[in-house]
Amino acid sequence: MQEMDPRVFLAVFHEWLGPWLWVLLIAAGVLVLAFLAVLLRERGRACRRLCRAQWFAIPGGVLAVVALLWLSSARLSDLAAPIDWLLLEATFLGGLVASSMVVVVVTAVVDIFRLR
Repeated sequence: MQEMDPRVFLAVFHEWLGPWLWVLLIAAGVLVLAFLAVLLRERGRACRRLCRAQWFAIPGGVLAVVALLWLSSARLSDLAAPIDWLLLEATFLGGLVASSMVVVVVTAVVDIFRLR
């Protein structure tokens, strides 16, 4: 593989996750929309929530890797090609960002209901 092609990433993720890939992509889209709604509602003043969310970033990345290995019934010893390791790192980074976004959205929703 001489060049990075997004279709290769999609093919490997699809091979790993099967139909779970599409469920996770839809969930990621909903999460991004909810996160943007929180930022727009607060006009970018979510600093306290973002600082709190950093505490959940690393465990979220680890949980994403564990979930990937569990859903795909693969082991770390099965990862042979460099693309496999690259996608595992991308999964960790995606879990890192997603867990932070989940914490921001959940704390915003809790604060909204607490004020009512």
